[in-house]
Amino acid sequence: MGILTLQELHQQLVNPDREPFIQTVNIIKRLRAADNEKEQKAIKGELPAFTPGAMVDTKEAKATPEQKNIRYSGFMQVDIDLQDNKNMNDADAVRDKLAGIPYIALAAISARGKGVWGLVALAEPEKFMQYIDQVHGYFKDARVTLDNSKGKNPTELRYFTPDPGAILKTKYELMPLLRPPPASIAKVKPMTPRHNQPTGSTFADLQKWVNETTGFYFEPGQRHYYLFWLAYAIRKNGASESDVYSAIYSLIPQNEVKSNCILGGINHANNKGIYTPQTPLQPIVPPQPEALPQPTATSEPRRIPEAPELIKKGENWHDTISQLETYFANIELPAEPVKLNQCSTITNIHKFIEGHLCTVKANNGNPYFLPYLERLQTLKHLLN
Repeated sequence: MGILTLQELHQQLVNPDREPFIQTVNIIKRLRAADNEKEQKAIKGELPAFTPGAMVDTKEAKATPEQKNIRYSGFMQVDIDLQDNKNMNDADAVRDKLAGIPYIALAAISARGKGVWGLVALAEPEKFMQYIDQVHGYFKDARVTLDNSKGKNPTELRYFTPDPGAILKTKYELMPLLRPPPASIAKVKPMTPRHNQPTGSTFADLQKWVNETTGFYFEPGQRHYYLFWLAYAIRKNGASESDVYSAIYSLIPQNEVKSNCILGGINHANNKGIYTPQTPLQPIVPPQPEALPQPTATSEPRRIPEAPELIKKGENWHDTISQLETYFANIELPAEPVKLNQCSTITNIHKFIEGHLCTVKANNGNPYFLPYLERLQTLKHLLN
């Protein structure tokens, strides 16, 4: 299917005029006419699928984060099933009301015609996992029950379903990420004596607890499990969920966390129970990094090239995007990985450029997507 902008997606939803979208019109007719659950599932599997929450090079389970190369789209998909909301019985009306929510960018009817889906625009796309509870809580406050099995993974597939009434808004708000209140101890399960003990009172204690208790270390091949148990340890020790994310992102850049290991650790702690000490614990704050050694007279300091002529927030990027597109199309791109900065290495430069250009074109002038433009400019500077 390739990469679609939001405008292209909406165009195909409303009036499919190219494959593989044209064939979906007849597939949906067959699907909605079928009255057997098994038959419906089989027909639904014929539909093409896409990932609204992110662009990804591969969804192979064994693929490394570098091979997956996840680039967040800036949206989270939400699903409303009419069967879960007894006060709703007209999918068209629900879709139209959903589009009236300020944070919804696109709203459409789902495959079986008995539900509605939409895209929530996120102010901080790369903090996708932290939005999950907030988005569900937002709709819950409006007495709307979301499908709890959907929208929790940015690379989750959605079956393409044509909808002549699909709504794409020209103006929508970006949902800010709010700091959640600490979880209520009354809402977690009663603790067994085995679990009713702290995992440490400092960040260093917690790291040591993970090493000694689980055998996992913060090193390649073990990081997913290490971060899961570190998130568990921090949350179990009484830190709020937002503080868990903050502590771990001080240890590893957020864009290098390519799975739901942090959320998994938090949920595991919530299920086991949160330790409540008799006296206040020390704040779970990571140690500050030591000052970097100053270069000697005979050594050159390490420098990271800065992107020149960065665009100011709020400006139109059309000319800059065109210049970048022309530049990359007329040079020979390196086959080997390119180190963009201290935290990022581009392993597939063609995919990187294609995905970033698509993102900035679809979000021209949106300041929250300025980092995508800046990374393209930095890459151009490096290749020069």
